[in-house]
Amino acid sequence: MAGRAKGRSAGQMVGGAVAALILVGGGIYAWFDFSHASKKEAARAAEWDIAGPPCPEMTAADFAKTGYRLRNDFAYEGVQFRMAAGHADCDLKGYNTLTRTGGAPACQFTSPNALSVRTDKGEQFFVPGVGKPATVTVEGGRARCVAASNFKLNG
Repeated sequence: MAGRAKGRSAGQMVGGAVAALILVGGGIYAWFDFSHASKKEAARAAEWDIAGPPCPEMTAADFAKTGYRLRNDFAYEGVQFRMAAGHADCDLKGYNTLTRTGGAPACQFTSPNALSVRTDKGEQFFVPGVGKPATVTVEGGRARCVAASNFKLNG
C-alpha cells in the first residue's frame, strides 16, 4: 500500500489529522479569546483611571458644622460610604478579571455634594461641592477623593 505509513490504517491517519486540527484550532481560538478579553480589561481599567483635583477633606468636627446630612449610605467591599445626594457606581479598581487578582474598592458619584468613607482605619469626610462629581478609591484603609467621575446616568 503506497503512501501510507507502515503499520497505520487509513482511519488512524485521519484520526490523527483531525486531532491535530482540533488542537491547532483550539489554540488559535484561545489566543483570539484571550486577546479580546485583554482589550476589554484595558477598556474597563481606563474607566476607573480618574484624574482630577482632590476633593476638599474635612475633620469630623468641621464637617458637622457644614449642615450636610448624609442620607444615603451603602457598603461596598467592606467600606461604608455615605453621601448627601446623587448616585454611585462601584467596582474594584485594578482588579484583573483574567487572573482574578488585585483591586481596590472605588466608587464614582454623579453629584454627592458631600460624603464620608469609613474603613477599619477610621472615617474621612469629603466635600466635592454641590453638583460636582467625585471618585473615591480606598487603598490600605485610606480613602482618596478626586472631584471628577466618568459615571453618568442613562436616560
